[in-house]
Amino acid sequence: MSGFDRLRGVLASLAPPEAPPDAQELSELLWLACHMSAPAQRAPEPAAPGLPPVPEEPAARQPPFVPPAAPDTPPASDPRTALHPRPTAGSEPVGEATEVLVPTAPMLADPRGVQRALRPLKRRVPSRHRLELDEEATAARIADTRLWTPVLVPAPERWLTLTLVVDSGPTMRLWHPLARELAEVLLRQGAFQDVHVSHLDATGQVSSSPDSPPKDPGTLLDASGRHAVLVLSDCSGPHWWDGRAARTLRRWAQAGPTAILQPLAERLWRR
Repeated sequence: MSGFDRLRGVLASLAPPEAPPDAQELSELLWLACHMSAPAQRAPEPAAPGLPPVPEEPAARQPPFVPPAAPDTPPASDPRTALHPRPTAGSEPVGEATEVLVPTAPMLADPRGVQRALRPLKRRVPSRHRLELDEEATAARIADTRLWTPVLVPAPERWLTLTLVVDSGPTMRLWHPLARELAEVLLRQGAFQDVHVSHLDATGQVSSSPDSPPKDPGTLLDASGRHAVLVLSDCSGPHWWDGRAARTLRRWAQAGPTAILQPLAERLWRR
């Protein structure tokens, strides 16, 4: 077998059997192989005469990085503080402690709304006891009569005085902060000549403080009708069920403006 046949057999094994290479394709492959030459390898340049070759120095190896050791620090103290119950009288103290006053949330949700509601009561009326000089009327009298006699007229003053009556029933202890806040709002409002705070006990009588001796509720009456009474109560005490509180409020309402301030929700009024 000639070399041409061997070459043709190799090409036939590489090509698919249904399309073997023909004579023209083989001639073109041979022509291309004759005109292709391997790339020439570049010879190394000779060293300069008289100088020995300089050996390459190996790169210096750097030592591995070692992080610095952390300084010895003492362990942190425990920030937590132990809680101890408040010692009773005669017991040994557990540790040093200081009492801290923590403010509570206000019970009066909208003090400005209360002040706006009381704004119509800020009108002024002539006083029954105080007089002031009317300068224009005095000047007119002097010009007409040549007599230097002053003209005095009633001074304007607030229309009403107010008494805030706080119920002292067994369920009203919860509303004592509300009573203090309400009294402060009424004082700052400036709608009344004067604001007093009284307490309604279980017998239907009133007192200036819970520990003061009771007085007849008629002490709050004003024949002029210019005294208002606001009663802060949840209407749950026994004096409301037996009618004693109702009789007291009826006396006040017959003499002047009287109203009940109910701290409970309206759905709880009839219970």
